[in-house]
Amino acid sequence: MTPTVLLAAVASLLAASASCERHDHTRSPPAWSSTYTVEGLITIPFAEIREPFIAYADLEKGKSRVDYYGGMDQTYQRADIGKHGTMFKLVPETSETIKNQIECFKVLVAEMYADAQVTNPQHLC
Repeated sequence: MTPTVLLAAVASLLAASASCERHDHTRSPPAWSSTYTVEGLITIPFAEIREPFIAYADLEKGKSRVDYYGGMDQTYQRADIGKHGTMFKLVPETSETIKNQIECFKVLVAEMYADAQVTNPQHLC
């Protein structure tokens, strides 16, 4: 299923369930696949921000990726690396000496903290 078809299906589902009068509460919610791709647009009107994104998830393997601005910025969430999982971000960096060089930033999850949150893939639910 293409991302456009998936997004249209989700929009139709949301529109159909918007009214409580028409919603059948006796039926179970749909069973979503644990592997999917979705695309959309994050908007913050007062800040005049419009961020297109594409997200990929494989929840069974503990992996997800979100691309922003046509893949210019990428985030990776990996529950399968290390005790608490890890996150990476690939973004272009510009400074006085470099221009648009892709840099990889890793979020360090402190192994020494007993209450450290486990990194999980991002999902729609």
